[in-house]
Amino acid sequence: MSTSKKISVTVFSDLAWPWCYVGQKKLNSAIESFTSKKTSSTSSSSTAVVVDWKPYIIDPNTKLDGEEFEAYNIR
Repeated sequence: MSTSKKISVTVFSDLAWPWCYVGQKKLNSAIESFTSKKTSSTSSSSTAVVVDWKPYIIDPNTKLDGEEFEAYNIR
C-alpha cells in the first residue's frame, strides 16, 4: 500500500537581495537531496515538497522603478 505525504514550505524572499538568492539555492539543494533519498529508499510512501514563494521587500523605500547601485547605497 502506497501512502503520499506533503511537506509545505513558505518562503518570504526579496529576489533582489543576494542572501535570499543563496537561500533559494540551498533550499533547492536540500529538497533535491531529500527527494532523491526518499526515491532510493525501500519505503512505499512518497513525500512531495511544495514551496510557496511570498514577496518580501527588505527596503520598502526602494523606488518602484529601481535605483542606481551607488545612489541607493549613498541613500
